[in-house]
Amino acid sequence: MSHPFLDERRLLDGPWQAFERDVARAFMFAGFDDVRIVGGTGDMGADVVGVKAGQVWVVQCKFTSTS
Repeated sequence: MSHPFLDERRLLDGPWQAFERDVARAFMFAGFDDVRIVGGTGDMGADVVGVKAGQVWVVQCKFTSTS
């Protein structure tokens, strides 16, 4: 299934920042609230955070263009 915010070439070729943004967009599409990209120094391993049904979801995104 194709979504306007997902592009196969970008998912395969990067950059990693685009991958984090795509994950955040997927969260919003799935009905999450308060979606934030938080990756950076001191982020405790989190890259994307969202809230759904009162629960906080924390996702660490891993992107590689070599495998």
